[in-house]
Amino acid sequence: MMVQQMKEKQFKEHYLKILNGAAIEDFEKREKIFRTEIQALADIDGISFEEAFEKIESIFIDQYFEEDDEKVAEQLQKAASGLMMEFLL
Repeated sequence: MMVQQMKEKQFKEHYLKILNGAAIEDFEKREKIFRTEIQALADIDGISFEEAFEKIESIFIDQYFEEDDEKVAEQLQKAASGLMMEFLL
């Protein structure tokens, strides 16, 4: 139980850094944040970077469609779009 709580806390920390990082306009700084935080999530779960990327992207997209608050939905959309733009180009 304690390990699960610790993983959830770590996930939230990295999730928020990615979400907030989407607002950074400096491309190199934003890319570094995304890469660092996604790799941290991968390490926590013991999965590849690609799997962690797909997981966090999926979470942002799912939350976007479920969110009623327009400002929060916009931030989620920006994060998901930012991730796609960073790593699909």
